[in-house]
Amino acid sequence: LFSLPISLFSTTYTAVLSGDWTSAVTWGGMAPPTTISDDDLVIISANVTVNMDTDVELNNQFASINILGNLESQNNLTVTSGTVLGTGTLIVNELMIAAEGTVIMTGEITCETFETASNALTLSASVNVNSELILSGGICQLDNSGSLMLASDATIQISGGKLQNLGGTLTADGSFNLLYSGGSTVTGDETTAGTINNLTVNLSANDQTLTMDGNLTIAGTLSLMTGTLDMSGFDLTLEGNSEVQAGASLSGNSNSSLILSGSGDMGVIVFTSGEEDVKDCTVNIENGGWVSLGSNLTVNGTLSLNEGNVIIGDNNLTINANGSIEGGSENSFVLAQGEGSLIISLEAGGESATFPVGTDEGYFPCILTENEGADNVEIAVNLAPQVYAEGESGADLTATESLVANTWFINSTDANAQVDLDFEFMWHSDAEVNGFSSDNCYISHYINGSWDVVAAAQASVEANGYLSITRENITSLSPFRVADNMTAPTFEFSASEFHYYPNPAKDYLIVELPQGLESKVGQIFSANGKLMGSYSLKDNTQLDISNLPAGHYILKLHQA
Repeated sequence: LFSLPISLFSTTYTAVLSGDWTSAVTWGGMAPPTTISDDDLVIISANVTVNMDTDVELNNQFASINILGNLESQNNLTVTSGTVLGTGTLIVNELMIAAEGTVIMTGEITCETFETASNALTLSASVNVNSELILSGGICQLDNSGSLMLASDATIQISGGKLQNLGGTLTADGSFNLLYSGGSTVTGDETTAGTINNLTVNLSANDQTLTMDGNLTIAGTLSLMTGTLDMSGFDLTLEGNSEVQAGASLSGNSNSSLILSGSGDMGVIVFTSGEEDVKDCTVNIENGGWVSLGSNLTVNGTLSLNEGNVIIGDNNLTINANGSIEGGSENSFVLAQGEGSLIISLEAGGESATFPVGTDEGYFPCILTENEGADNVEIAVNLAPQVYAEGESGADLTATESLVANTWFINSTDANAQVDLDFEFMWHSDAEVNGFSSDNCYISHYINGSWDVVAAAQASVEANGYLSITRENITSLSPFRVADNMTAPTFEFSASEFHYYPNPAKDYLIVELPQGLESKVGQIFSANGKLMGSYSLKDNTQLDISNLPAGHYILKLHQA
Protein backbone atom coordinates (compact mmCIF):
# COMPACT_ATOMS: atom_id res chain seq x y z
CA LEU A 1 0.00 0.00 0.00
CA PHE A 2 1.45 3.36 -1.09
CA SER A 3 0.20 6.82 -0.17
CA LEU A 4 0.75 9.86 -2.39
CA PRO A 5 0.31 13.57 -1.69
CA ILE A 6 -2.79 14.93 -3.48
CA SER A 7 -3.37 18.48 -4.71
CA LEU A 8 -6.81 19.92 -5.34
CA PHE A 9 -5.47 21.74 -8.40
CA SER A 10 -4.15 19.12 -10.80
CA THR A 11 -4.57 17.79 -14.31
CA THR A 12 -4.79 14.09 -15.09
CA TYR A 13 -3.41 12.76 -18.39
CA THR A 14 -4.44 9.20 -19.24
CA ALA A 15 -2.94 7.32 -22.18
CA VAL A 16 -5.78 5.46 -23.85
CA LEU A 17 -4.00 4.40 -27.04
CA SER A 18 -0.48 3.28 -27.80
CA GLY A 19 1.58 6.06 -29.35
CA ASP A 20 4.05 8.87 -28.77
CA TRP A 21 4.21 10.93 -25.58
CA THR A 22 3.93 14.14 -27.60
CA SER A 23 0.90 12.96 -29.61
CA ALA A 24 -2.50 14.20 -28.42
CA VAL A 25 -4.06 11.09 -29.95
CA THR A 26 -2.25 8.92 -27.43
CA TRP A 27 -3.98 10.78 -24.62
CA GLY A 28 -7.39 11.18 -26.22
CA GLY A 29 -6.97 14.93 -26.19
CA MET A 30 -4.10 17.04 -24.79
CA ALA A 31 -0.65 15.51 -24.32
CA PRO A 32 1.14 16.07 -20.99
CA PRO A 33 4.06 18.53 -20.92
CA THR A 34 7.63 17.27 -21.13
CA THR A 35 8.40 19.04 -17.85
CA ILE A 36 5.70 18.27 -15.34
CA SER A 37 6.00 21.10 -12.85
CA ASP A 38 2.35 21.33 -11.79
CA ASP A 39 0.39 18.96 -9.59
CA ASP A 40 -0.33 16.71 -12.56
CA LEU A 41 -1.02 12.99 -12.71
CA VAL A 42 0.07 10.96 -15.74
CA ILE A 43 -1.42 7.48 -16.15
CA ILE A 44 -0.25 4.88 -18.66
CA SER A 45 -3.20 2.54 -18.89
CA ALA A 46 -2.85 -1.24 -18.84
CA ASN A 47 -2.19 -2.78 -22.27
CA VAL A 48 -1.08 0.64 -23.60
CA THR A 49 2.50 1.35 -24.74
CA VAL A 50 3.66 4.95 -24.78
CA ASN A 51 6.80 5.83 -26.70
CA MET A 52 8.48 8.64 -24.74
CA ASP A 53 9.78 10.40 -27.86
CA THR A 54 11.43 13.18 -25.84
CA ASP A 55 13.20 13.66 -22.51
CA VAL A 56 10.71 14.02 -19.67
CA GLU A 57 11.18 15.62 -16.25
CA LEU A 58 8.90 15.17 -13.24
CA ASN A 59 9.38 18.25 -11.06
CA ASN A 60 6.64 18.66 -8.48
CA GLN A 61 6.21 16.91 -5.17
CA PHE A 62 2.52 16.28 -5.92
CA ALA A 63 3.09 15.09 -9.50
CA SER A 64 3.29 11.43 -10.47
CA ILE A 65 3.56 9.02 -13.39
CA ASN A 66 1.55 5.83 -12.83
CA ILE A 67 2.70 3.12 -15.24
CA LEU A 68 0.14 0.33 -15.54
CA GLY A 69 1.08 -0.47 -19.13
CA ASN A 70 4.40 0.27 -20.82
CA LEU A 71 6.47 3.46 -21.01
CA GLU A 72 9.34 2.95 -23.44
CA SER A 73 12.03 5.29 -24.77
CA GLN A 74 15.61 5.81 -25.90
CA ASN A 75 15.42 9.14 -24.07
CA ASN A 76 15.83 10.10 -20.41
CA LEU A 77 13.38 10.33 -17.52
CA THR A 78 14.37 12.66 -14.66
CA VAL A 79 12.48 12.59 -11.37
CA THR A 80 13.56 15.85 -9.72
CA SER A 81 10.63 15.61 -7.33
CA GLY A 82 7.45 13.59 -7.39
CA THR A 83 6.78 9.88 -7.77
CA VAL A 84 6.94 7.17 -10.42
CA LEU A 85 4.78 4.17 -9.52
CA GLY A 86 2.86 1.31 -11.08
CA THR A 87 2.87 -2.36 -11.93
CA GLY A 88 3.84 -1.98 -15.59
CA THR A 89 7.11 -1.69 -17.51
CA LEU A 90 9.47 1.29 -17.76
CA ILE A 91 12.23 1.22 -20.38
CA VAL A 92 14.40 4.35 -20.78
CA ASN A 93 17.97 5.31 -21.61
CA GLU A 94 18.64 7.09 -18.30
CA LEU A 95 16.51 7.17 -15.19
CA MET A 96 17.70 9.90 -12.83
CA ILE A 97 16.09 10.28 -9.39
CA ALA A 98 17.01 13.41 -7.45
CA ALA A 99 16.88 13.94 -3.69
CA GLU A 100 13.15 14.82 -3.61
CA GLY A 101 12.11 12.18 -6.11
CA THR A 102 11.19 8.54 -5.61
CA VAL A 103 10.17 5.40 -7.49
CA ILE A 104 7.75 2.92 -5.93
CA MET A 105 7.04 0.73 -8.93
CA THR A 106 6.44 -2.98 -8.46
CA GLY A 107 6.71 -3.77 -12.15
CA GLU A 108 9.86 -3.85 -14.27
CA ILE A 109 12.44 -1.13 -14.98
CA THR A 110 15.13 -1.41 -17.66
CA CYS A 111 17.63 1.35 -18.40
CA GLU A 112 21.17 1.94 -19.56
CA THR A 113 21.91 4.26 -16.62
CA PHE A 114 20.11 4.37 -13.28
CA GLU A 115 21.20 7.28 -11.08
CA THR A 116 19.73 8.05 -7.69
CA ALA A 117 20.32 10.67 -5.03
CA SER A 118 16.90 10.08 -3.50
CA ASN A 119 16.43 10.58 0.21
CA ALA A 120 13.80 7.83 0.25
CA LEU A 121 14.12 5.12 -2.38
CA THR A 122 13.09 1.53 -1.81
CA LEU A 123 13.13 -0.66 -4.91
CA SER A 124 10.36 -3.23 -5.07
CA ALA A 125 10.47 -3.56 -8.85
CA SER A 126 12.58 -5.80 -11.04
CA VAL A 127 15.35 -3.40 -12.11
CA ASN A 128 17.73 -4.16 -14.99
CA VAL A 129 20.76 -1.88 -15.46
CA ASN A 130 22.74 -2.34 -18.66
CA SER A 131 25.53 0.20 -18.20
CA GLU A 132 25.74 2.21 -14.94
CA LEU A 133 24.13 2.28 -11.53
CA ILE A 134 25.13 5.60 -9.96
CA LEU A 135 24.48 6.15 -6.25
CA SER A 136 25.16 9.86 -5.85
CA GLY A 137 23.29 10.42 -2.58
CA GLY A 138 20.93 8.94 -0.04
CA ILE A 139 20.35 5.24 0.56
CA CYS A 140 19.00 3.02 -2.19
CA GLN A 141 17.28 0.08 -0.52
CA LEU A 142 16.48 -3.15 -2.33
CA ASP A 143 13.27 -4.54 -0.85
CA ASN A 144 12.89 -8.28 -0.29
CA SER A 145 10.37 -8.37 -3.13
CA GLY A 146 12.65 -6.49 -5.54
CA SER A 147 15.57 -7.46 -7.73
CA LEU A 148 18.50 -5.60 -9.22
CA MET A 149 20.21 -7.20 -12.21
CA LEU A 150 23.42 -5.77 -13.69
CA ALA A 151 24.35 -6.58 -17.26
CA SER A 152 27.78 -8.04 -17.93
CA ASP A 153 30.53 -5.42 -17.47
CA ALA A 154 28.11 -2.86 -16.00
CA THR A 155 29.45 -0.43 -13.38
CA ILE A 156 28.19 0.51 -9.94
CA GLN A 157 29.42 4.00 -9.05
CA ILE A 158 29.31 5.02 -5.39
CA SER A 159 29.69 8.79 -5.14
CA GLY A 160 27.92 9.83 -1.96
CA GLY A 161 25.15 7.25 -1.86
CA LYS A 162 24.80 3.76 -0.47
CA LEU A 163 23.22 0.49 -1.60
CA GLN A 164 21.47 -1.57 1.04
CA ASN A 165 20.00 -4.99 0.30
CA LEU A 166 17.04 -5.78 2.57
CA GLY A 167 16.63 -9.30 1.23
CA GLY A 168 16.06 -8.77 -2.47
CA THR A 169 17.93 -10.33 -5.37
CA LEU A 170 21.16 -8.53 -6.25
CA THR A 171 23.14 -10.13 -9.03
CA ALA A 172 25.23 -9.52 -12.13
CA ASP A 173 25.00 -11.34 -15.44
CA GLY A 174 28.73 -11.97 -15.53
CA SER A 175 31.31 -9.73 -13.89
CA PHE A 176 30.71 -6.08 -13.04
CA ASN A 177 32.79 -3.03 -12.11
CA LEU A 178 32.90 -0.84 -9.02
CA LEU A 179 33.84 2.85 -8.97
CA TYR A 180 34.08 4.83 -5.73
CA SER A 181 34.28 8.61 -6.01
CA GLY A 182 33.53 11.61 -3.81
CA GLY A 183 34.36 11.60 -0.10
CA SER A 184 35.27 8.89 2.38
CA THR A 185 32.91 5.93 2.45
CA VAL A 186 32.57 2.26 3.36
CA THR A 187 32.01 -0.64 1.00
CA GLY A 188 28.50 -2.06 1.20
CA ASP A 189 26.18 -4.60 -0.33
CA GLU A 190 27.24 -3.54 -3.82
CA THR A 191 30.28 -5.82 -3.45
CA THR A 192 28.03 -8.89 -3.17
CA ALA A 193 26.42 -8.66 -6.62
CA GLY A 194 28.83 -11.19 -8.12
CA THR A 195 32.31 -11.26 -9.59
CA ILE A 196 33.99 -7.86 -9.35
CA ASN A 197 35.95 -7.24 -12.53
CA ASN A 198 37.54 -3.81 -12.04
CA LEU A 199 37.50 -1.75 -8.83
CA THR A 200 38.48 1.92 -9.05
CA VAL A 201 39.06 4.22 -6.08
CA ASN A 202 38.94 7.85 -7.25
CA LEU A 203 37.98 9.83 -4.16
CA SER A 204 37.97 13.61 -3.92
CA ALA A 205 41.44 13.77 -2.29
CA ASN A 206 44.23 11.47 -1.18
CA ASP A 207 43.29 12.00 2.48
CA GLN A 208 39.89 10.39 1.83
CA THR A 209 39.41 6.69 2.59
CA LEU A 210 37.37 3.81 1.22
CA THR A 211 37.05 1.33 4.09
CA MET A 212 36.47 -2.34 3.33
CA ASP A 213 33.51 -3.83 5.21
CA GLY A 214 34.13 -7.37 4.02
CA ASN A 215 36.57 -9.49 2.03
CA LEU A 216 37.10 -8.39 -1.58
CA THR A 217 38.12 -10.40 -4.62
CA ILE A 218 38.96 -8.41 -7.75
CA ALA A 219 39.18 -10.41 -10.96
CA GLY A 220 40.37 -7.54 -13.15
CA THR A 221 42.19 -4.33 -12.25
CA LEU A 222 42.44 -2.58 -8.89
CA SER A 223 42.94 1.10 -9.79
CA LEU A 224 43.89 3.37 -6.91
CA MET A 225 43.62 6.80 -8.53
CA THR A 226 43.03 9.10 -5.53
CA GLY A 227 42.59 8.18 -1.88
CA THR A 228 43.25 5.13 0.29
CA LEU A 229 41.70 1.67 0.29
CA ASP A 230 41.70 0.58 3.93
CA MET A 231 41.73 -3.22 4.25
CA SER A 232 40.32 -2.78 7.78
CA GLY A 233 40.97 -6.32 8.97
CA PHE A 234 39.56 -7.99 5.85
CA ASP A 235 41.27 -9.93 3.06
CA LEU A 236 42.00 -8.55 -0.39
CA THR A 237 42.44 -10.97 -3.29
CA LEU A 238 43.81 -9.67 -6.59
CA GLU A 239 43.38 -11.93 -9.60
CA GLY A 240 44.23 -9.31 -12.22
CA ASN A 241 46.58 -6.39 -11.79
CA SER A 242 47.07 -3.29 -9.67
CA GLU A 243 47.50 0.32 -10.82
CA VAL A 244 48.39 3.05 -8.33
CA GLN A 245 48.66 6.78 -8.99
CA ALA A 246 50.95 9.03 -6.95
CA GLY A 247 49.52 9.68 -3.49
CA ALA A 248 47.03 6.81 -3.54
CA SER A 249 47.65 3.66 -1.51
CA LEU A 250 46.45 0.62 0.39
CA SER A 251 46.19 0.68 4.16
CA GLY A 252 46.94 -2.67 5.76
CA ASN A 253 47.02 -4.06 9.28
CA SER A 254 48.03 -7.21 11.11
CA ASN A 255 44.57 -8.78 10.67
CA SER A 256 44.29 -8.34 6.90
CA SER A 257 45.72 -10.74 4.33
CA LEU A 258 46.78 -10.07 0.75
CA ILE A 259 46.34 -12.81 -1.84
CA LEU A 260 48.01 -12.32 -5.23
CA SER A 261 46.74 -14.90 -7.70
CA GLY A 262 46.97 -13.29 -11.11
CA SER A 263 48.97 -14.00 -14.23
CA GLY A 264 51.89 -12.18 -15.83
CA ASP A 265 52.66 -8.62 -14.73
CA MET A 266 50.34 -7.77 -11.82
CA GLY A 267 51.59 -4.20 -11.50
CA VAL A 268 52.49 -2.40 -8.28
CA ILE A 269 51.26 -2.57 -4.68
CA VAL A 270 51.69 0.59 -2.57
CA PHE A 271 50.90 0.82 1.14
CA THR A 272 50.37 3.94 3.24
CA SER A 273 53.42 4.87 5.30
CA GLY A 274 52.99 3.53 8.82
CA GLU A 275 50.18 1.18 7.71
CA GLU A 276 52.27 -1.09 5.52
CA ASP A 277 51.68 -4.48 7.10
CA VAL A 278 49.46 -7.51 6.53
CA LYS A 279 48.76 -10.75 8.33
CA ASP A 280 49.55 -13.20 5.52
CA CYS A 281 50.68 -12.64 1.95
CA THR A 282 50.16 -15.36 -0.64
CA VAL A 283 51.93 -15.16 -4.00
CA ASN A 284 50.49 -17.45 -6.66
CA ILE A 285 51.09 -15.62 -9.96
CA GLU A 286 51.01 -17.84 -13.02
CA ASN A 287 52.96 -17.73 -16.28
CA GLY A 288 56.20 -16.45 -14.78
CA GLY A 289 54.41 -13.43 -13.37
CA TRP A 290 55.39 -10.89 -10.77
CA VAL A 291 54.19 -8.05 -8.59
CA SER A 292 56.21 -4.98 -7.61
CA LEU A 293 56.30 -3.30 -4.21
CA GLY A 294 55.97 0.47 -4.34
CA SER A 295 56.45 0.75 -0.57
CA ASN A 296 57.79 -1.21 2.36
CA LEU A 297 55.72 -4.21 3.49
CA THR A 298 55.77 -6.22 6.72
CA VAL A 299 54.26 -9.71 6.85
CA ASN A 300 53.23 -10.60 10.38
CA GLY A 301 52.11 -14.15 9.60
CA THR A 302 53.17 -16.22 6.60
CA LEU A 303 54.62 -15.19 3.26
CA SER A 304 53.67 -18.04 0.92
CA LEU A 305 55.76 -18.12 -2.25
CA ASN A 306 54.01 -20.63 -4.50
CA GLU A 307 54.49 -19.22 -7.99
CA GLY A 308 55.65 -15.87 -9.31
CA ASN A 309 58.07 -13.27 -7.97
CA VAL A 310 57.86 -10.25 -5.69
CA ILE A 311 60.02 -7.38 -6.97
CA ILE A 312 60.94 -5.18 -4.01
CA GLY A 313 63.12 -2.60 -5.79
CA ASP A 314 64.24 0.01 -3.26
CA ASN A 315 61.72 -1.13 -0.62
CA ASN A 316 62.04 -3.56 2.27
CA LEU A 317 59.99 -6.73 2.62
CA THR A 318 60.12 -7.65 6.31
CA ILE A 319 59.02 -10.91 7.91
CA ASN A 320 57.94 -10.21 11.49
CA ALA A 321 59.79 -12.04 14.26
CA ASN A 322 56.70 -14.22 14.71
CA GLY A 323 56.23 -14.68 10.97
CA SER A 324 57.58 -17.21 8.49
CA ILE A 325 58.14 -17.96 4.81
CA GLU A 326 56.67 -20.99 3.09
CA GLY A 327 57.69 -22.16 -0.35
CA GLY A 328 60.28 -20.31 -2.35
CA SER A 329 61.93 -21.74 -5.45
CA GLU A 330 63.37 -20.78 -8.81
CA ASN A 331 59.73 -20.26 -9.85
CA SER A 332 58.81 -18.06 -6.89
CA PHE A 333 61.21 -15.79 -5.02
CA VAL A 334 61.85 -12.26 -3.79
CA LEU A 335 63.65 -10.32 -6.49
CA ALA A 336 65.93 -8.27 -4.24
CA GLN A 337 67.96 -6.39 -6.83
CA GLY A 338 68.02 -2.77 -5.68
CA GLU A 339 68.38 -0.78 -2.48
CA GLY A 340 65.62 -2.75 -0.74
CA SER A 341 66.13 -5.96 1.23
CA LEU A 342 64.35 -9.08 2.41
CA ILE A 343 64.53 -8.81 6.20
CA ILE A 344 64.11 -11.82 8.51
CA SER A 345 64.62 -12.08 12.28
CA LEU A 346 67.03 -14.66 13.70
CA GLU A 347 67.28 -15.74 17.31
CA ALA A 348 70.67 -16.74 18.67
CA GLY A 349 71.20 -20.37 19.53
CA GLY A 350 71.07 -21.99 16.13
CA GLU A 351 67.93 -20.57 14.51
CA SER A 352 68.13 -20.74 10.74
CA ALA A 353 66.20 -18.93 8.04
CA THR A 354 66.09 -19.39 4.31
CA PHE A 355 66.14 -16.20 2.28
CA PRO A 356 64.46 -17.09 -1.06
CA VAL A 357 66.04 -14.25 -3.03
CA GLY A 358 67.10 -13.75 -6.62
CA THR A 359 67.81 -11.25 -9.38
CA ASP A 360 66.86 -10.80 -13.00
CA GLU A 361 69.52 -13.42 -13.72
CA GLY A 362 68.07 -16.16 -11.53
CA TYR A 363 67.54 -17.63 -8.08
CA PHE A 364 70.30 -17.22 -5.45
CA PRO A 365 68.88 -18.29 -2.08
CA CYS A 366 70.88 -18.36 1.12
CA ILE A 367 70.44 -19.98 4.51
CA LEU A 368 71.69 -18.05 7.54
CA THR A 369 72.08 -19.41 11.07
CA GLU A 370 72.73 -17.28 14.17
CA ASN A 371 74.95 -19.17 16.60
CA GLU A 372 74.86 -19.39 20.38
CA GLY A 373 76.22 -16.35 22.23
CA ALA A 374 75.34 -13.79 19.60
CA ASP A 375 72.43 -11.34 19.63
CA ASN A 376 68.94 -11.80 18.29
CA VAL A 377 69.11 -9.91 15.01
CA GLU A 378 67.18 -8.78 11.98
CA ILE A 379 69.18 -9.71 8.89
CA ALA A 380 68.68 -7.84 5.62
CA VAL A 381 69.67 -9.48 2.33
CA ASN A 382 69.77 -8.07 -1.17
CA LEU A 383 71.69 -9.03 -4.28
CA ALA A 384 73.46 -7.80 -7.37
CA PRO A 385 74.13 -9.82 -10.53
CA GLN A 386 77.68 -8.44 -10.55
CA VAL A 387 80.74 -8.80 -8.34
CA TYR A 388 82.51 -5.49 -7.83
CA ALA A 389 86.22 -5.13 -7.18
CA GLU A 390 85.60 -2.90 -4.16
CA GLY A 391 82.56 -4.76 -2.86
CA GLU A 392 79.92 -2.21 -3.74
CA SER A 393 81.73 -0.36 -6.51
CA GLY A 394 84.60 -0.61 -8.93
CA ALA A 395 85.16 -2.90 -11.89
CA ASP A 396 82.76 -5.79 -12.49
CA LEU A 397 84.92 -8.86 -11.93
CA THR A 398 82.46 -11.22 -13.60
CA ALA A 399 83.95 -10.12 -16.92
CA THR A 400 87.35 -11.65 -16.12
CA GLU A 401 87.36 -13.69 -12.91
CA SER A 402 86.17 -17.25 -12.26
CA LEU A 403 83.18 -16.55 -10.02
CA VAL A 404 79.51 -17.09 -9.42
CA ALA A 405 78.04 -13.97 -11.03
CA ASN A 406 76.25 -12.71 -7.94
CA THR A 407 76.95 -10.68 -4.80
CA TRP A 408 75.05 -11.30 -1.58
CA PHE A 409 74.80 -8.07 0.43
CA ILE A 410 74.11 -9.14 4.01
CA ASN A 411 73.63 -6.68 6.86
CA SER A 412 72.02 -6.35 10.26
CA THR A 413 69.34 -3.70 10.73
CA ASP A 414 71.13 -2.94 14.03
CA ALA A 415 74.68 -1.89 13.25
CA ASN A 416 75.68 -2.53 16.87
CA ALA A 417 74.33 -6.09 17.03
CA GLN A 418 76.81 -8.86 17.78
CA VAL A 419 76.54 -11.52 15.09
CA ASP A 420 77.99 -15.00 14.68
CA LEU A 421 76.49 -16.41 11.52
CA ASP A 422 76.87 -19.55 9.47
CA PHE A 423 76.18 -19.06 5.75
CA GLU A 424 75.03 -21.38 3.01
CA PHE A 425 74.83 -19.85 -0.48
CA MET A 426 73.12 -21.55 -3.42
CA TRP A 427 73.33 -20.98 -7.16
CA HIS A 428 72.69 -22.65 -10.49
CA SER A 429 75.59 -23.66 -12.69
CA ASP A 430 74.35 -21.20 -15.33
CA ALA A 431 75.63 -18.41 -13.04
CA GLU A 432 79.22 -19.67 -13.12
CA VAL A 433 81.52 -17.60 -15.32
CA ASN A 434 85.07 -17.72 -16.69
CA GLY A 435 85.71 -21.38 -15.98
CA PHE A 436 84.57 -21.28 -12.35
CA SER A 437 85.19 -24.61 -10.62
CA SER A 438 82.63 -25.74 -8.05
CA ASP A 439 85.08 -28.47 -7.01
CA ASN A 440 87.27 -25.92 -5.19
CA CYS A 441 85.25 -22.90 -4.13
CA TYR A 442 84.49 -20.82 -1.07
CA ILE A 443 82.44 -17.90 0.22
CA SER A 444 84.56 -14.76 0.05
CA HIS A 445 83.94 -11.78 2.33
CA TYR A 446 84.80 -8.21 1.33
CA ILE A 447 86.52 -6.91 4.46
CA ASN A 448 89.27 -4.39 5.22
CA GLY A 449 89.35 -3.22 1.62
CA SER A 450 89.68 -6.59 -0.10
CA TRP A 451 87.96 -9.87 -0.85
CA ASP A 452 89.30 -12.41 1.62
CA VAL A 453 90.51 -15.91 0.84
CA VAL A 454 89.66 -18.98 2.90
CA ALA A 455 90.03 -22.70 2.45
CA ALA A 456 88.19 -24.01 -0.60
CA ALA A 457 85.89 -27.03 -0.68
CA GLN A 458 83.76 -28.91 -3.14
CA ALA A 459 80.24 -27.52 -3.53
CA SER A 460 77.33 -29.75 -2.62
CA VAL A 461 74.61 -30.58 -5.12
CA GLU A 462 71.11 -29.95 -3.77
CA ALA A 463 68.00 -31.98 -4.62
CA ASN A 464 66.81 -29.23 -6.96
CA GLY A 465 70.08 -29.35 -8.91
CA TYR A 466 71.45 -26.17 -7.35
CA LEU A 467 74.97 -26.04 -5.92
CA SER A 468 75.77 -24.83 -2.42
CA ILE A 469 78.77 -23.91 -0.29
CA THR A 470 79.00 -23.00 3.39
CA ARG A 471 81.09 -20.79 5.64
CA GLU A 472 80.88 -20.64 9.41
CA ASN A 473 81.29 -18.10 12.18
CA ILE A 474 80.98 -14.85 10.26
CA THR A 475 81.18 -12.04 12.82
CA SER A 476 81.11 -9.00 10.56
CA LEU A 477 78.84 -8.22 7.65
CA SER A 478 79.33 -6.68 4.22
CA PRO A 479 79.29 -8.00 0.63
CA PHE A 480 79.89 -11.71 0.00
CA ARG A 481 80.62 -13.67 -3.15
CA VAL A 482 81.43 -17.23 -4.20
CA ALA A 483 84.91 -17.62 -5.70
CA ASP A 484 87.12 -20.56 -6.57
CA ASN A 485 90.80 -21.12 -5.85
CA MET A 486 91.71 -19.62 -9.22
CA THR A 487 89.99 -16.31 -8.51
CA ALA A 488 92.47 -13.46 -8.22
CA PRO A 489 91.88 -11.37 -5.10
CA THR A 490 91.36 -7.66 -5.74
CA PHE A 491 92.26 -4.62 -3.69
CA GLU A 492 91.21 -1.01 -3.56
CA PHE A 493 93.73 1.60 -4.68
CA SER A 494 93.08 5.30 -5.04
CA ALA A 495 94.10 5.68 -8.67
CA SER A 496 96.14 2.89 -10.23
CA GLU A 497 96.71 -0.84 -9.85
CA PHE A 498 99.79 -2.68 -8.68
CA HIS A 499 101.68 -4.87 -11.16
CA TYR A 500 103.41 -8.20 -10.71
CA TYR A 501 105.53 -10.20 -13.16
CA PRO A 502 106.53 -12.57 -14.58
CA ASN A 503 103.36 -14.64 -14.52
CA PRO A 504 103.78 -17.58 -14.51
CA ALA A 505 106.79 -17.14 -12.21
CA LYS A 506 109.48 -19.68 -11.25
CA ASP A 507 112.18 -18.43 -8.85
CA TYR A 508 111.19 -14.82 -8.27
CA LEU A 509 108.23 -12.45 -8.59
CA ILE A 510 108.55 -8.66 -8.93
CA VAL A 511 105.76 -6.57 -7.38
CA GLU A 512 105.42 -2.88 -8.35
CA LEU A 513 103.30 -0.72 -6.06
CA PRO A 514 101.43 2.35 -7.37
CA GLN A 515 103.36 5.60 -7.14
CA GLY A 516 102.97 7.27 -3.75
CA LEU A 517 101.48 4.20 -2.09
CA GLU A 518 102.85 3.46 1.36
CA SER A 519 104.39 0.12 2.20
CA LYS A 520 102.33 -3.04 1.96
CA VAL A 521 102.52 -6.54 3.33
CA GLY A 522 102.26 -9.24 0.68
CA GLN A 523 101.04 -12.73 1.47
CA ILE A 524 101.11 -15.75 -0.81
CA PHE A 525 98.46 -18.42 -0.31
CA SER A 526 98.22 -21.86 -1.84
CA ALA A 527 95.11 -22.81 -3.81
CA ASN A 528 93.59 -24.38 -0.71
CA GLY A 529 94.11 -21.24 1.37
CA LYS A 530 97.34 -22.17 3.21
CA LEU A 531 99.69 -19.23 3.93
CA MET A 532 103.00 -19.95 2.16
CA GLY A 533 104.89 -16.75 2.95
CA SER A 534 104.71 -13.08 4.03
CA TYR A 535 106.76 -10.26 2.51
CA SER A 536 107.34 -6.55 3.16
CA LEU A 537 106.75 -4.56 -0.01
CA LYS A 538 108.14 -1.10 -0.84
CA ASP A 539 108.09 0.36 -4.32
CA ASN A 540 109.48 -2.42 -6.53
CA THR A 541 110.16 -5.59 -4.56
CA GLN A 542 111.54 -8.89 -5.81
CA LEU A 543 110.09 -11.86 -3.94
CA ASP A 544 112.05 -15.10 -3.66
CA ILE A 545 109.60 -17.90 -4.45
CA SER A 546 112.13 -20.56 -5.37
CA ASN A 547 110.97 -22.68 -2.43
CA LEU A 548 107.39 -22.94 -3.72
CA PRO A 549 106.41 -26.11 -5.57
CA ALA A 550 104.75 -25.72 -8.97
CA GLY A 551 101.07 -24.82 -8.73
CA HIS A 552 98.55 -22.00 -8.51
CA TYR A 553 98.97 -19.33 -5.84
CA ILE A 554 97.16 -16.22 -4.66
CA LEU A 555 98.95 -12.96 -3.81
CA LYS A 556 97.21 -10.80 -1.20
CA LEU A 557 98.26 -7.24 -0.26
CA HIS A 558 97.26 -5.19 2.78
CA GLN A 559 98.58 -2.22 4.72
CA ALA A 560 101.75 -2.81 6.75
